Amino acid sequence: MDVLNLPDILTEIFENLVESSKFSSIISDKSDNKDLFNCLLVNRLWCRTTVPLLWRQPFQPTREHGYKAIGIYFQCMDKKDRKTIQKRGFQLPPIKIAPVFNYPSFLIGLNYRWFLNAVEDWCYKTPVKPHTGLLKCCKSAKVGQVAETDDIVFVARKLLKLLVDNNVVLKRLCISSIPRAVEAVDRKKYLIWAESEFVILFSSVKELVVSGQFFDQANDLTSLSNLCRLVSRLVIYTWVERNVEHESSTREVGNALTTLIKNQNGLKEFCIRDAGGLSKFIISALPSQKDSLSYVRFHKVDFRNSGAWNGLTECSKLRKLSFFQCEQVTKDNVQPLFRATFPHLKELEAKPDIHNGEHLMRWIRTMN
Repeated sequence: MDVLNLPDILTEIFENLVESSKFSSIISDKSDNKDLFNCLLVNRLWCRTTVPLLWRQPFQPTREHGYKAIGIYFQCMDKKDRKTIQKRGFQLPPIKIAPVFNYPSFLIGLNYRWFLNAVEDWCYKTPVKPHTGLLKCCKSAKVGQVAETDDIVFVARKLLKLLVDNNVVLKRLCISSIPRAVEAVDRKKYLIWAESEFVILFSSVKELVVSGQFFDQANDLTSLSNLCRLVSRLVIYTWVERNVEHESSTREVGNALTTLIKNQNGLKEFCIRDAGGLSKFIISALPSQKDSLSYVRFHKVDFRNSGAWNGLTECSKLRKLSFFQCEQVTKDNVQPLFRATFPHLKELEAKPDIHNGEHLMRWIRTMN
């Protein structure tokens, strides 16, 4: 074995053990990297190989994990920025020994909602100097007390700046909709990612997840489509309610998602789930990626009023097509598929709704 290639070989092996090396790390709340932690203690080479993998996505849903990660990030921050945090009133512990690794530089995957939760938890737990006007968010604070929005925004911006300063290039990103109950004054913390200062951080994202109910946030989706244009894998977990009240919202969100798809420069994989009322917009947008699109998955999609699937037939380079428990699949939807050819299609799978999947299954039988 060539010793010079040993780190690369170890990295490839370890990636099979660590959750943060997988796309699911930005959307799954199940993360277990215990096996890889044991590798840290073997020798220096294994340690140097393991640490970057463990820090690819440190902001997991467990609050304690994210809180500790932010504390270590601040140890990697330069003195000038640390002083601005301290002037804000937060009491940062002194750095007695410089960190062995530049931990922020390893980040490649970010779930923005988890990141905000970690920042809020850090603001809540970190002691503050008296008479600073900050929430007294020490460990003795009452359960249920939360940090002020301005403090969360301030700290989040400093952390994102730290990533920019370390030339971090994100490859995976999950953006969730803003909760409907959030007041206008609190919205700004959910949209820091869209600020011009951080464009460079998100402009190279290859794997993007859009999640949540974007009722009145079509403009946010449009901002995202202008920011991320190099996505090769796009997953949409979003839905809107089917009623007159949200009819205009459905149209606006649908148009925004259409723009998101069309703005990509070489989309290869696309998955959409629970997209009530949005299927017709998605189908019409897919042909814009027909030269690169190789995999499409519809998961629990309601195709009511989606019309004929002419847009799907134009994606002739598909290698894999999947339908899982989709609803309201009609003869009119499927009819164009009988006239289409998919010369590169290798995998065709379907688990249709038992009440309305007969036309889709008939087409699949003809393909097989």
